[in-house]
Amino acid sequence: MINPNDNQHWLSPDKKVLLYSGGLDSWFIKELWNPDVLLYVNMGVDYQEAEIESLKKENDPRLKIIEFPLVQFEDKESKFIPARNLFLLTLAALYGNRICIGAVVEDTMPDKTDIFLHMMEKTLQIVLAQRVWEYSGEGISLSDIQIETKYKKLTKPKLLAKYIQKGGDIFKAWETISSCHEPIKTDDGWMPCGRCNPCYQKFYTFYLNGFRGVEEDYKRKSIERIKEEVTIRRKHNRLKLLDECWKQIQKEGDYDK
Repeated sequence: MINPNDNQHWLSPDKKVLLYSGGLDSWFIKELWNPDVLLYVNMGVDYQEAEIESLKKENDPRLKIIEFPLVQFEDKESKFIPARNLFLLTLAALYGNRICIGAVVEDTMPDKTDIFLHMMEKTLQIVLAQRVWEYSGEGISLSDIQIETKYKKLTKPKLLAKYIQKGGDIFKAWETISSCHEPIKTDDGWMPCGRCNPCYQKFYTFYLNGFRGVEEDYKRKSIERIKEEVTIRRKHNRLKLLDECWKQIQKEGDYDK
């Protein structure tokens, strides 16, 4: 659970906090934004056991894991947790005044939209104002909470491209990023399923940046999923990237018809 003795925002007002999972978006933002705190919220969902195991291997001193069991509100069929990011951003504001969440162009959930993030920033500025104990003649001084949204303008492949431009190692990124909602337990640890949303998104992100070091089984499953997505939802904004990836897959002969 949350420890009230943690070095929280009102003790250290200028801290950058990244809501961190070790997945695609948050891993690259960690490398580009250089946060002070990597906040991982264990909501109790199935795949988080594998995520936490992977995060501990990173051995990053900035990592802080807290328990907040939102799983009790999870829809068991869709795995959707309503208002999840409202809760997560509020928790992040207890650890620093500059907050970033892994949100990019492809994200279409209501609690990752520009309007939500703007309204959430204003809400946190109001509800957390009293903790700085500053009152003016006109009322309470607002807190200086900021929610960073500049990465919201980038696609996942462009996020990776910025990391590479900064001198990042694409092979290290592929091996370190843990993105899977249906991980498979093996004797050697956890294996990605290759088909879930994070898995195939990771595949097309790296594929469109020229990476070809993907394991054959992972590659086959991700390509199958991409083909399905392109066929079913061509007009979806995210699938513009998948169309581009699918054309490149066909061009290189990576799909066995």
